[in-house]
Amino acid sequence: MIRKGILFGITLAMSIGVGISAAYAQRMPVYRLGAPQVDQERANQLFNRAFNRRGEPRQGGNGLALRSGQAVLEVDARSGDVFLADMEELWNPRRRPNLPDRGQARGHADRFLQQNGVRTRTGQNVSVRFASFSETLGGADGTAGAGVPLDRQVNYSGVVTLPGPNGQNRDLPIVGGGAKYQVSVGQGGRVIGFRGGLREVVGEAEQVEIKTQEQAIAEFRRGAGANARNIRAELAYYAAPASERQEFMAPVRVIHSQIQVGNEVIPARSQIIAATERYGPRFPASRASPRDPNAPMPRRDHERPGQQGFLDWLIPPAHAAAGFDCGTWWIGPSQGLPGSPGNAQGFIDQCRAAGWSVPFH
Repeated sequence: MIRKGILFGITLAMSIGVGISAAYAQRMPVYRLGAPQVDQERANQLFNRAFNRRGEPRQGGNGLALRSGQAVLEVDARSGDVFLADMEELWNPRRRPNLPDRGQARGHADRFLQQNGVRTRTGQNVSVRFASFSETLGGADGTAGAGVPLDRQVNYSGVVTLPGPNGQNRDLPIVGGGAKYQVSVGQGGRVIGFRGGLREVVGEAEQVEIKTQEQAIAEFRRGAGANARNIRAELAYYAAPASERQEFMAPVRVIHSQIQVGNEVIPARSQIIAATERYGPRFPASRASPRDPNAPMPRRDHERPGQQGFLDWLIPPAHAAAGFDCGTWWIGPSQGLPGSPGNAQGFIDQCRAAGWSVPFH
């Protein structure tokens, strides 16, 4: 992301993920989730412990908000998700913090979760475990190298543990926007940011039959197009993003695949397909508005001096002397971005109308 002359980069390690064979019995539990808790007193205590001062209540559109200077705490009433940050330190490219190493950062993060009563077990079979490290990097535009680390991020993911064959337990990852905690550790090991709120499991709703791996792959193929390759489906549970209410946590199939583009085979974004008929989840998608074929196209800059069309701004003509090509590769509705198909299609429609070649979409 480029913002006011500063280039940010986030390096992410792979999160935990467990592949499960289709050979297991095809009935699994669906869990009932508790109503989100938005507790003013607990929020005050968390704010005071984190920043050693009192936060003033602010108007929050979807829950509770506290602020003091650049210190903020927000609790989303739809999910119970918490966002806590010292915005003087978090993602600040002007800082050059002395950060702890990864092992020390995890120690600080673990203590933060424990001291602040963050649930690491949300039911008999559901727990939160360490998943990966990541970091935010910052540097001025044109700076050589990877940039300066601004924080160390300790990431945790939810896991459902179920009885497996031969008396051995099996772990299924929880995927989706509401499946993770992230603790950002800054100068000297101080926690400068936290985000998360895995919903509480209050009981088992019922045991349901789930789609087999073959059924999920066949469903995926119907919308994937002819270029999909090496498709596989893994079992997981789904936690909706913080912006959504969720009453049940049900099994899903996470689809991994590749796409054939010319002579190359490249990884595709993972997609989530509901593994049950009744419980979903459902992922509505916003479609692109039909393009008016009579609408004028943005002119090239040489046709309208001093102004620049969108496509020329995106890729200056000097960078595309051999011809204009474009393609799309996006994160879809199953990852919490329902506008992606419409945005991508609108972009492609605009490019095609301008005479661009579209080798993949």
